[in-house]
Amino acid sequence: MEQDVTPSLYVNEHSFHGQFASREDTIAAIHRLWILNRVCREYSAQCLCSRELLGLRSALSDTTLREVVVQYPNPDTRKLVLNWLDKHGPFWDANRRHDADDWYFAAHGSEELLATGSALAECARQVLAEENAALLSATPSDFTYTPVQAGILNDDGTRDQCELSNHWSEPPLRQYLENTIRLGSWLELRDHAKQRFANLVFAADTLEPMMKSPFSLALCQRITSLLANLDQLSGEMDARTGALSPAGEILRQSFFEGRNALFSDSSDSEKAAFKSALTFRCPVNQDMRLFSWHGKARGTDQYRVHFGWPKSNPARGLPIVYIGPKITKR
Repeated sequence: MEQDVTPSLYVNEHSFHGQFASREDTIAAIHRLWILNRVCREYSAQCLCSRELLGLRSALSDTTLREVVVQYPNPDTRKLVLNWLDKHGPFWDANRRHDADDWYFAAHGSEELLATGSALAECARQVLAEENAALLSATPSDFTYTPVQAGILNDDGTRDQCELSNHWSEPPLRQYLENTIRLGSWLELRDHAKQRFANLVFAADTLEPMMKSPFSLALCQRITSLLANLDQLSGEMDARTGALSPAGEILRQSFFEGRNALFSDSSDSEKAAFKSALTFRCPVNQDMRLFSWHGKARGTDQYRVHFGWPKSNPARGLPIVYIGPKITKR
């Protein structure tokens, strides 16, 4: 499998340029970006922002984005946004790949922006290196168009130019990710999952039961989406106490509650009848125990993703022990 099969999406700081009329409009735009961030996670794609620059961009005519967030009266919203933009990221400028001394540019209407030091330059550097990368932009803004023309001015005066795919709404972003990420086998899914989901711990034979089933791209995408949800939830747990952050509690309610919950526990009768089949060695603590919590996927058959809930060790990832046909068939 190619190492760059999964694209990186960069939050475009230049799409915040003092265009909003109120704090509520600004928070609504951030919420739309957060939804795009969630979509990226579903497809195991990284959504990266700048720790240094994004909060300094103008949101209102006389107020920065960070100031709008800090002054916002709802504490849960305030904490959710600050955890993303200030704490968790991930942040591309923590390991910047484009050179600060190079002259990167981006076409913007009739103007040309100096892009060096911004997400535009970081994304352009990736695309020029023939790696998968694209932009996420706030809406409404002056950056609701695609592609964005960008590039680098070389020392000899020549230019290397590229087109940056730019996304500001959910359906086109999903289509882009589906067209970009193409896994072709269960072995590729196994390697892809271990590489991308840093907040999960897989047993060595987690995907072995899938090897007997014919590969299905739709089923593969459904399983990947379930793993992305669990990875996101695991990342919102305190490494010392295991407590969920406010954002994590919202995710837990979304994923675990309601008639159409993505994840559920087996019934007491299933736990009794299938106790042996639902018992696995935990890849975190190496003990044998019941793993009855699961996510559901459907292909030509019914499939399950079994995982440990709650975490057996808050400092480690969430254990994933089984991905395969439904165990509790009667």
